[in-house]
Amino acid sequence: MTKLTDTQNVIVTKTLARTARYNDSYVVVSHVASGLSCDAKAYKAAINGLIKRGIVENMPGLQRVEEGDFEHNGQTLRLTKSFLAEEATEKPKKAKAAINVAPAPVEPVPTPKKAKKSPVVAIKVGPVEEEEHEDDGEDVGAGSVVKGEYRRKYYEYKSEGGSGHDCNDALAKFMNDAFVVETWVDARRVVTLNVEALMEFAAENSVSSERVLFLNNGQKRMIIGNMIRKRLRKGNDVTWRGKVVLKGVQSEA
Repeated sequence: MTKLTDTQNVIVTKTLARTARYNDSYVVVSHVASGLSCDAKAYKAAINGLIKRGIVENMPGLQRVEEGDFEHNGQTLRLTKSFLAEEATEKPKKAKAAINVAPAPVEPVPTPKKAKKSPVVAIKVGPVEEEEHEDDGEDVGAGSVVKGEYRRKYYEYKSEGGSGHDCNDALAKFMNDAFVVETWVDARRVVTLNVEALMEFAAENSVSSERVLFLNNGQKRMIIGNMIRKRLRKGNDVTWRGKVVLKGVQSEA
């Protein structure tokens, strides 16, 4: 399947699961029918991305909008014939020849510890918070796009308790706690970003996330974080699910 975001994957999968109608057309599911927790604005942005990539299109003619259909300017949408053909002709990977070897005992994978929930406390942001510079947040090393001077800064911040991939300010600490998930698989540390929650956070604080849909997870976090830092410097408070988590900079008279 064409590489899509998590939200777009859910939209396409739920649409394919529906019964085809109108000459074998798969009508795109509505926000409610998708079951996604993102807001309507983020859902529409994901569908616009699918339209730009030729995966979704307007249905020609007049149709009856049924329950569960996504309505776009009074018209329903469907998966394109070219995308359906691509999915139908995708060749399955050949299975490797079986080797008669006794399987090694499988050790149980430790269940990640659940993060302790603590009450949300608003943090006052000082006027000297700096912006982050591009870092994928997961694999920094040879081939990283982060300039050496910023990598050195991030390393210094790590010694102060930072993640080593950001400027370790109040916003970076909050975003790491809220959206970065750390687990251990086969004694290997795995760090992932909860992209859906990050997009919800951006939309709640009036930050457009359309420009980051096709970037990697580290760039998504960095760009959304820097746009929110600008809002903080202008005196806007930052909220998460209705609660103030970061107070904007108050200008002195």
